[in-house]
Amino acid sequence: MKKPSAIDYYSSIASSFRSISDSRSRYLNSVDDLVCAQLSATKLDSWLDVGTGDGHRLHKLMNTVVANNVIGIEPVESLALEARNLLGTRAKVIKTSLEDYRSLSYRNFQLVTALWNIIGHSEHPEQFLSTAYEAVEKGGHLLFDANNRYNVRYYGFLSVLKNLIFDVLGLGQKGRFLLTSPSGKISTIVYIANPFEVRSMLRSIGATNIRVLYVDYTSGARANLFTGQMLFHVIRE
Repeated sequence: MKKPSAIDYYSSIASSFRSISDSRSRYLNSVDDLVCAQLSATKLDSWLDVGTGDGHRLHKLMNTVVANNVIGIEPVESLALEARNLLGTRAKVIKTSLEDYRSLSYRNFQLVTALWNIIGHSEHPEQFLSTAYEAVEKGGHLLFDANNRYNVRYYGFLSVLKNLIFDVLGLGQKGRFLLTSPSGKISTIVYIANPFEVRSMLRSIGATNIRVLYVDYTSGARANLFTGQMLFHVIRE
């Protein structure tokens, strides 16, 4: 039997998406604050938000990050509809994935965001990053966060030690783990990265101006390589 895709998974939990988001509000709010801080002196004409969800987060970010033209893409139909209803004329919301959107439109953006481990739900993370980076104008910004499999504070010492050993020896599933819904009724494969891996992917597609910040997944406090998830800020040169 085929393993459910990320779209299948999120379609199954769409009715709970808001409550799940609220349970991670400290982390999400901290990441949002950092995103806004990275862009505080930037005037934007265009912004592509990948994985818009129900639109609440984009709606909040748009109160600080101002862009003339905003497009949100979300592959889950019910979430895309919620986002469209919430955002109205402030942003154009399209039900599609990044890969499908780029196959139809080669327009580039001054800002591309993919927040809350969107990369982790891509079947091919390297291709996802390449596609996202290609969508950024020269001088523009790509901001995305990713779960960090070296995060001892969240995943525990033994799990991280196992991940480190497997990575050094080239064993295991290279960051692929099983993600099960809160109800236990559906599972999918999620990619949990490490900072060296992501930097390597970014450099392989030509990115050189790369900054990474770490955020505690529970408290939202600033963290480090072994205590937080990762927020990457890439400027295309």
